[in-house]
Amino acid sequence: VAIVLEAGRHRFELVGNPAQERRIHEVRRVHVGREDDELLERHLDLLAARQRHQPPLPLLLVAVLEDVVAAQRRIAGFAVRTPLLRSDGLDAATGGRIFVKAECLQRTGSFKFRGAYNRLSAMTPKERAGGVVAFSSGNHAQGVALAAKMLAMRAAIIMPSDAPAIKVAATRGHGAEVIFYDRLSEDRAILAARLAFERAATLVPSFDDPWIVAGQGTAGLEMAED
Repeated sequence: VAIVLEAGRHRFELVGNPAQERRIHEVRRVHVGREDDELLERHLDLLAARQRHQPPLPLLLVAVLEDVVAAQRRIAGFAVRTPLLRSDGLDAATGGRIFVKAECLQRTGSFKFRGAYNRLSAMTPKERAGGVVAFSSGNHAQGVALAAKMLAMRAAIIMPSDAPAIKVAATRGHGAEVIFYDRLSEDRAILAARLAFERAATLVPSFDDPWIVAGQGTAGLEMAED
């Protein structure tokens, strides 16, 4: 599979065959060092890695406790500190003590808002000006859309054409642009990366991003504290 990105006088071709990995990185290195190509470098890494069915190396960074604590401070007052509930029925069924973190009470009804808000609120003014692009069937889409609305940012969400209508409506209701794709014939990660490059926007993945991981981790931190 070959993907061609064009930006001004530059033309970049990505080949998804692992045997062509060296070629992909050679193309990338030619343009490293120019400020206007920094965004492209990130997307080349992402696209190449997606084609190899691996997360890109920069995203292998993990969130440590300090990152989660920082995320907790960042989202405080914006995300809901949801209750930790007990269930006698679950205790009886398992023979143990079961606690349930009620993230259904979180903004947008999902813990996904935590990571989305942490990621977007950590962006620089220059990055915020470009807006964000994400791909999701629903929960991450709504989290990014609401976080972007709260931070006065533009958001475009790549969603499958068969996504639940209620989730599409909620995403649009938060002010995001929804762009549909066909699950059977199109790759949402590639579409999102291409769109982010064209718009000079920041791509916000749903899980393989240390800022997202740290934001989601705040739910666990609250559980430990409670």
